[in-house]
Amino acid sequence: MVRIANWGWIAAWALAASGWAQDAPAPLRLCVDARPHPPYVLLEREGTAQILVRMAAARVGVQVEYHHAPVARCAEEIRRNLAQGYPAAGYAPKVADFCAFSVDNKEPDPQQATAQARLMLYRRTGELVDWDGKRLLHLNGKVLSSHGALVMRDRLRALGAETDDGAADLATNFAKLLARRDDLAIGFERDGQPLIERAPFAGKIEALPVVFSQERYYLCLSHQFRDAHPELAAALWDAIPRAAASAEYKAAIKGIK
Repeated sequence: MVRIANWGWIAAWALAASGWAQDAPAPLRLCVDARPHPPYVLLEREGTAQILVRMAAARVGVQVEYHHAPVARCAEEIRRNLAQGYPAAGYAPKVADFCAFSVDNKEPDPQQATAQARLMLYRRTGELVDWDGKRLLHLNGKVLSSHGALVMRDRLRALGAETDDGAADLATNFAKLLARRDDLAIGFERDGQPLIERAPFAGKIEALPVVFSQERYYLCLSHQFRDAHPELAAALWDAIPRAAASAEYKAAIKGIK
């Protein structure tokens, strides 16, 4: 308790000394996907990434307000500074075009991650299309992805694969697989595994054996916010590892699945 109290006093003193207390913006408005991605992003309550960013922001004297929207709309809101960021964004050049990370032109320090997740590829059960960890094999056509999933698109296009990003979610893409619209789909393992365990996909859709990628996700901020408050933005990013290591955070996320 003494340590927390001392940190609060030091943070308040630092904010006042630097001018942040006078110049700090209104509560930070962060856009969050309208679909849940447990345990990191939830709808009825805050997920682990949302809690982590809120606690990190509190350490530098900033309040956070979350609102939910489809990912593509979040991107447009951040581009226009209607929202000041996203709490769990994967790094890709297309994302960095409209949303600033703590390091320019490359992925941030992994300790600043607010979430991590495995991306998996899915096919109709027993078919030949495959992934060996380096190359896509026997792929005919495009890979089914989700609208606004810029990191997935970036990773696939780096391999020379085209994507179909028209669907809103992975379940829709699984239905497209069953309709033989394409041969491969990509999605988060936490989203895909429950789907392939129940009807109508059980026994008909399977995950490829090799994980496609392990991704880390970070707090990204609108370029307008970062440019207007560079010291505050840097302090917020730096506060994330400390908040993640705190007993308060570990207690707050206990039981979230």
